[in-house]
Amino acid sequence: MTEGTTAGAGGWPGPADLLDEPARETVDAVAGGDARGPLAVVGSPFAGRRAVLDHLADRLDATRVHVGPAGPDPGGGTGGMEADDPDTGVDLRVRTGPDADEPGRETADAIADGGATVVSGCHHLYTRRVGGFEPLDTCLDAVAGADSTVVTGWNRYAWTYLAAVRDLDRTVPERVEVGPLDAAALSELLLARYDDIPTFERDDDLPLFTRRQVSVAGVDLWLPALDRAALAARRGGDPDPRDVVFERLAAVSEGNVGVATTLWERARGSEVRPSDVPDVDQPGLDRETAFCLRVVLASERAHRADLAAVVGDDTERALGRLRRNDLVTVDGDWVALSPAAVPTAVAETERERIL
Repeated sequence: MTEGTTAGAGGWPGPADLLDEPARETVDAVAGGDARGPLAVVGSPFAGRRAVLDHLADRLDATRVHVGPAGPDPGGGTGGMEADDPDTGVDLRVRTGPDADEPGRETADAIADGGATVVSGCHHLYTRRVGGFEPLDTCLDAVAGADSTVVTGWNRYAWTYLAAVRDLDRTVPERVEVGPLDAAALSELLLARYDDIPTFERDDDLPLFTRRQVSVAGVDLWLPALDRAALAARRGGDPDPRDVVFERLAAVSEGNVGVATTLWERARGSEVRPSDVPDVDQPGLDRETAFCLRVVLASERAHRADLAAVVGDDTERALGRLRRNDLVTVDGDWVALSPAAVPTAVAETERERIL
């Protein structure tokens, strides 16, 4: 792969930036016909799955299928790149939601038609309730029986849940995970989008600690982490404030390009200080609200009726709390995860040990 940091559509990162070396080798093998798959492309919300899926669809000359809710939809998980027109480059749009007509069968039929197929949004094919896995099972039967290459795209938190309760990782054993961008890559990417570069100023009272996400025994935890740039500033090391800003942005967003973009847009002005990049919020949600948030985190976008079927009678109260904390947006019957809310959503739901 030859894509660079700004090689994707609209200046978004390309697959070479989003995958580590083993993952790039796997993608190249599938794209070159050396491995048939099936292959899963897994990533956090807004982290860049679409860039990898689009790359594979182009290389394989594949039928491109997107599974997702009706109405406005940020699509494959990169962020604003999809929001403009989620149907761009899609051959078949499979609608999900309470009024959808057999989305699992529609997706399975597309896979069975022959030829390489790339399916994004597979995490929309289930709900966490009795009978809610039937569309997913129908699709996975088609994936397992396909004679040609099938590539599927998944939300990371849905994948973790489904691997635990439905052995998804056995059905699709080959997977690559979209990774984070470091501070230097985020700086190059975000500053290249604007003609006017802000002035970066120091923060002498910048807190010494932020929080970083670590994985322990397969569980994501947010733990205090020393901000080395802030420590250097305290010791008189006089680091470049621009470096401090983007180190902090990378730490808070965990290198998630969609999250970092949203946080940067909030911080950007004629002057930018490290303290303009907010730390991870800690609203201290009750367990019912955290569970509702986890369902939205794993789906990225959900219908109120589907949420009510999973969460129960507390759904509307939980949504009210999430809206007041700017963790979700509600547009009619549709509930969507806010990009800037991803770090908080992960921290709050992992604190409650919600799968």
